[in-house]
Amino acid sequence: MSKYFVKLPERVSFWDPALSYTRKRALKYIGRQLLILTVTIWTVLSLFLGANYNTPKYLPNLRVGIYDFDQTELGSLITNTIISTINSPTQITFERVPTSGYRSVEDVIEVIRHDKWGGVVIGANLTESVLLAVATDERFSVDDKVYALYSEGRQVVTADKYVQTPVREAAGIASYVVANYALSAIKARLDSGQDAYTESALTPIEPQIINVAPLSFPLGAIYPILGFILSYLFIMIPSIIIRSLIYPISNKISFHSLLVWKFAFLMVWNLVMAVFSTLALLAFKGPNYSKLSYGLPFTAGRWFSIMGIMLAYLTNACFFFNAGMMLLPVDMIAVVSLFFVLPNVASLVIDPTITSRFFRWFYILPFHTAGGLYQYVLSGAYPRLGRDISLLVGEIAGTMALWVLFEYIRYVWINNGKCDASGWHAGYFIYLGPGYPKPSADTGTGPAPVATAIPLRPDASGRTIINEDEKDDK
Repeated sequence: MSKYFVKLPERVSFWDPALSYTRKRALKYIGRQLLILTVTIWTVLSLFLGANYNTPKYLPNLRVGIYDFDQTELGSLITNTIISTINSPTQITFERVPTSGYRSVEDVIEVIRHDKWGGVVIGANLTESVLLAVATDERFSVDDKVYALYSEGRQVVTADKYVQTPVREAAGIASYVVANYALSAIKARLDSGQDAYTESALTPIEPQIINVAPLSFPLGAIYPILGFILSYLFIMIPSIIIRSLIYPISNKISFHSLLVWKFAFLMVWNLVMAVFSTLALLAFKGPNYSKLSYGLPFTAGRWFSIMGIMLAYLTNACFFFNAGMMLLPVDMIAVVSLFFVLPNVASLVIDPTITSRFFRWFYILPFHTAGGLYQYVLSGAYPRLGRDISLLVGEIAGTMALWVLFEYIRYVWINNGKCDASGWHAGYFIYLGPGYPKPSADTGTGPAPVATAIPLRPDASGRTIINEDEKDDK
């Protein structure tokens, strides 16, 4: 409790001279908080916006293969035209991929679903089909011979924003090249006095465009972002409440008991929130839960898998928040949340592949690892189970260890008078005194009465300023 307080005979103006010291302390405190939060906000916003800065420079890191099963002049012409037309320093990279290790288009689709962003497949008999259509008027559909593939399930924001459009453009280029090749074949036959059929050249040719791992934008991006953020907010509330409720009685129980009961409470709360979050996903998918365009069918196994992912994420986030909250005063709790939430959101929205090397640490953030597992469960794309599960387990172990350490440090601080049970550190004018609230002098129970007046220094205004030590002597 502060050493000084003032007895005012009546209510006064905020600008009353008797409050000059209080005003200075309050404004100094507000100014310091404003400075700290401003620096914090600009720092985390710099991380978020920096990850989005100059994205086109890093788009060549997104590589899309061209798989030429035709292995003739036409296949090479399509490949070279796509590469020369699309590839640039600010566009994704199309590259020629040897097809010796693939038996069919299905093999390529499976590889793209598991490891790639997309691809263009040129069928094995494309040239033969074009020449046959020109010579015999046999109906020829290039849909069965050229495929443009992309995978939303790997990372839906990046796939929809940066991959899908160039892949579709590559499909259009393939159609254009095939049509020109058919015209050249028609001209060659006519020049040699042979019959030629023009339908194959004049009919619009559309390659087959396949999303090999469908995952809608609301399901793949909006839900995990909102789900992770809201879940984090809902673990903040009980964490703050339990800190306020437990510590005033923690001088009556051992540190071990305090730790066990708090851990049990937080884990039960995390489990409840994980169940609610997964039920919200079921409601979010609504009547379309079994449609492929919204991801894989939502079975009981996938529901429990997502619940486990949410529980792992919430455990990680919960103990990170509680660890930071142990050492910081009450008014600095926002700093912990800002440093946790914004970089994590950036790691989920922006694939680290298209950021500078500085932001590659996004790969280890909980949003990114949990989001990768979540997208795999719903789409079957880009499985990195060993990596993501190992990272989540390691992060949980690390945050729990920090939490135990910081809980003990704060436990010692309270007993040594460095902070009070509410979390205010010594030196704050809100600081309620060393240790824990003491029994009331009147009843012997409950906290001691706290002066409600704001602490002041003695002044010369003529008002009575009482030194608390002198008051006790009287």
